[in-house]
Amino acid sequence: MRTFQTGKVLTPGAASSRRGRGAAAALLASALAAVGVLPAGPAQAAPRQVARWSFDSAAAPMTYRDSTGNGHTLRPLTRHGGRAVPVLHAPGRALLFPWPCAGAGVECPKAALTTAGTADLNPGTAAIRYSALVKLPLYRRGTPQVVLTKGYGNAGGSYKMQLDPRGIPGCILFRTGTGEVYGAGAGPTVADSVWHRIECLRDRTALVLLVDGVQRQRSPIPRALSVANAAPLVVGARNTHDRNDQFNGYLDDVRITIG
Repeated sequence: MRTFQTGKVLTPGAASSRRGRGAAAALLASALAAVGVLPAGPAQAAPRQVARWSFDSAAAPMTYRDSTGNGHTLRPLTRHGGRAVPVLHAPGRALLFPWPCAGAGVECPKAALTTAGTADLNPGTAAIRYSALVKLPLYRRGTPQVVLTKGYGNAGGSYKMQLDPRGIPGCILFRTGTGEVYGAGAGPTVADSVWHRIECLRDRTALVLLVDGVQRQRSPIPRALSVANAAPLVVGARNTHDRNDQFNGYLDDVRITIG
């Protein structure tokens, strides 16, 4: 490989010396490659946990501090008397969201938690892993349910974790500008009254769904897909509108890691 430098004029002697050193370096690299030792590439940014909520203690009703110290306090969004109720989940507490409710003219309870959409919650094109502990009884399934979302068709793209009406988990990335939606979702259902760790991982080339540490699906995505929006992060629903994809189960230990 030839290396060009600017801002220097090399004398013939210096050029000869430089060529000699270059040849020696090439021989060394060839020898290292022969034994399987290669020079280290550029360092990758270490993964950084940017938010985590354990729900073990409330700063105020339905208000939970971010245990990473990054200040992403979750605050309540409610309508029609909806609440996320603290319940015991060893060694601390979890939240139970409203029961399923449907029907024309029915004022269904709505409840979600939200924090401001600050820049450090946006992965851009970097890797992101977002996960949650979820327990959903069979009788609480039947509608689409959002566990976590940042953005919803907003400029800047979005990322989301959801359950379909059967209780099958899925990870979603929305690509702004093109309207393309990329998903990774696979059964079996998690609507079985058992706690499950659902994880969504976006790496450079794929979106991966894991349940209880086991990969269920890996779907290709464009390397250039970027998520960087000003929308708030919402847990437990999209919002508190009539069709808000209300989560109806138990939720604990929500984590977001970028890098």
